[in-house]
Amino acid sequence: MALLVLVAIACNMPAIGTTPQSQPAEASPSASASAAEGESATPEPAETEEQPTEAPTATHEPTEQLSPSPTPATPEPATHGDVIYESNLQVGWPDIHTDKGNGGHVPGGYLISIPGGDTWAFWVFTTRVNEVDFYAEVEATPNDCPASEGAYGMLFQHRDESNLRSLSITCDGRYVLLERNDGAEVVLAENLLPQEIDPSTGSHTVGVKALDNTITAYADDYPLISMSIPGMEGGDFGPYVQTGGGATSVLFTHLVIYEPE
Repeated sequence: MALLVLVAIACNMPAIGTTPQSQPAEASPSASASAAEGESATPEPAETEEQPTEAPTATHEPTEQLSPSPTPATPEPATHGDVIYESNLQVGWPDIHTDKGNGGHVPGGYLISIPGGDTWAFWVFTTRVNEVDFYAEVEATPNDCPASEGAYGMLFQHRDESNLRSLSITCDGRYVLLERNDGAEVVLAENLLPQEIDPSTGSHTVGVKALDNTITAYADDYPLISMSIPGMEGGDFGPYVQTGGGATSVLFTHLVIYEPE
């Protein structure tokens, strides 16, 4: 795994990051880039809008083999409390341009594009939120979503480039819950999405609930898995995209973080 090199510019807005092999970087309203088996950059946040749920369980270990997720016949949205933070990702989010990927606001939301060629991850975070317990979700629409290579979702509990978690859904129909702990990257859970979800097209919601040291992952309101992670710490949130080499482009239209319930 490569080391992550962070370059940041200071300001008071959402931040963006890009890194090889799906690893986000940290920044205060700023942009940054990093490399670790890829590289990443993190833009800063700007004046975005602010406004003041279960599943099968798993241990804190990677899933070894994939099988259809045991999900309910119909979606079961997570319960939650009041809004902590909300943004349409159109105001105040930075425009970032690197040779490994680009991020910027466009009509309708925030577009992250990775040209491909290398294994890379690109993410953005608010620089305004630091929560341990929460329910958060991001809405995303893939434009270019290469099978077996592209993935997109949400960064959460992001403290710095060496300590963060992400939940992404892959273009070929899987979900991946990833943790970076003191620089060591671990796949906490990976499995197939419900057959009702086609992540390669259309709009999708990726959600995470954290409460009492338990994380529950959601896709389109289907609970995917719940797992205990002792000693969770607070962190930031934002859109996340990665590729194994193919050109990948995803439009993010809504990010919201709620009090848990």
